[in-house]
Amino acid sequence: MLASLTMHYGWWLLALVLIGAEIMAPGFFMLWIGIAAAALGVVAERFERYADKRWGRGWKMNANGRKRAFDEVAGFADDGEGFRAKVDAELDVFS
Repeated sequence: MLASLTMHYGWWLLALVLIGAEIMAPGFFMLWIGIAAAALGVVAERFERYADKRWGRGWKMNANGRKRAFDEVAGFADDGEGFRAKVDAELDVFS
């Protein structure tokens, strides 16, 4: 029960972090990535670590990096469990 409750709030935390980044940086990419990641249920901190590892630390400042992140999240629109498994595998197994 507590784990599912924590995961639920983690989604919203990720959404708020990325939406906050959208306010600081021009463009709509961070807003949509935040909404999509929240919908898929990836915790903000894990998504940030995954994106940093996959596209480098400057992915948020680079338009191509934001596009890659958006395309990655959009590709799993119907498979939130698959996206969480991919993020977990990248961070836990291949670290």
